[in-house]
Amino acid sequence: MVNMVKHFVFVKFLHLIDLFDQIHEKQIRLSSDQLKSHLPKICSHLVVLELCTTFLYPTFDEQDLLL
Repeated sequence: MVNMVKHFVFVKFLHLIDLFDQIHEKQIRLSSDQLKSHLPKICSHLVVLELCTTFLYPTFDEQDLLL
């Protein structure tokens, strides 16, 4: 059951990465005024992406990368 949940979250995680890439491509094409209207959605996706990453990799420690 835990593996099924992790798989589901991982699939959602990949979907969010794809959405983030699409948003990034769109923001490159938008003027700054147009971009402002998209910021809440971008921030929301980033928060979800962070939560998924935390769930998938709960033991990840950024400090290990610095050593």
